[in-house]
Amino acid sequence: MNMTATKTASQLLKEQSVVAILNAARECYSEKGISKTSIDEIAIRANVGRTTIYRNFKSKKAVTEQLIMLDIIDSKIRLLNILEKTKNPEDCIVAGFVFSVFEFPKEPIYSILFGDEESFAVTRDLTIDSELLIAMCNEIVEPTYKKAKTSGRLRKGLTLALMTDWLVKITYSFLMLPTQYQQDQKAFKKYVRQFVIPSLLTEQT
Repeated sequence: MNMTATKTASQLLKEQSVVAILNAARECYSEKGISKTSIDEIAIRANVGRTTIYRNFKSKKAVTEQLIMLDIIDSKIRLLNILEKTKNPEDCIVAGFVFSVFEFPKEPIYSILFGDEESFAVTRDLTIDSELLIAMCNEIVEPTYKKAKTSGRLRKGLTLALMTDWLVKITYSFLMLPTQYQQDQKAFKKYVRQFVIPSLLTEQT
């Protein structure tokens, strides 16, 4: 027997099981909410046994954390593609905020997590790799930072880490405490250009 082939088949089966479990969890969460969904319900929807779930995930919490990371990674890829097409740092910043405020909330896991108070309460117990998140945020902000630095418009003393920290905090405030400007993209873009960009970039000469 070819052990390499057997191992490959085993790995493929595991990957298929993981995908089925995650898809089933997403569907169950969308229908009932995270807190009201049980491992048994996920197993039935995924057409796998409880043992298969626990072989791949330590708990329902681990399943939820994996779903969140997948949506974050997907959003990161989409946003980087958008930022790559911008010509200057201002447009980069505006495009980033527009995506984060208007597009990211459309991601399935976002609406699930923040759709009701019970689901939102679940997020307090989740453990997301903070170092990985910071690394991804730095990767997202880096195109803007480079364009600002190349154009000579980067605020004095502003590092990539500081820019990332500031942009993440502002984005979080927009998502958690929406303003009247978020009802209209045109008004929102104007708001960002008027009040956010000056904190990061110097005047264009």
